[in-house]
Amino acid sequence: MEEDSTRNIGLIGFMGTGKTTVGKALASSTGRQFFDTDTLVEELAGKTISQIFLTEGEESFRKIESRVVKEVCEHEAAVISFGGGVVLSTSNINTIRTSSIVVLLRATVETILTRTASNHFRPLLNIGENDVENRIRSMLLQRRTFYETAMDYALDTDSLSIEEAVSRIIGGLKL
Repeated sequence: MEEDSTRNIGLIGFMGTGKTTVGKALASSTGRQFFDTDTLVEELAGKTISQIFLTEGEESFRKIESRVVKEVCEHEAAVISFGGGVVLSTSNINTIRTSSIVVLLRATVETILTRTASNHFRPLLNIGENDVENRIRSMLLQRRTFYETAMDYALDTDSLSIEEAVSRIIGGLKL
């Protein structure tokens, strides 16, 4: 896939697939600016995502997220890590696809469980320890078509180091 040097590289995927970690390394390797929409949502709201979910609900979070998506997609030649549920909005998908080459990062449920186990600030997973695996499976199934519709390129990150993931994205996008 030939990459236009002014287009953003947008990373989508479920939580724990490596969007932020790989995104920072990819931006560093390519000399691009890095943005994380979850961080930008928190800055705009003046609260953590967990606090937004707790005090205002998911719908309010999604509205703020959509606003941030529109703003961040106005940049050019950036690497953008989008929140895991960004694809639930057709408007977000259209905005992202217009400005970005979209890379879907994927991982197995087991990998996601391992990577998110120590992070208690994931509001959609805070439903009781016994239900987390089933919740992840259910959410992945619900979002699968959205992710696959939005993506230009996919990468399974389960067994890859950060450097290997970056290298594969650079090679896959012919950067």
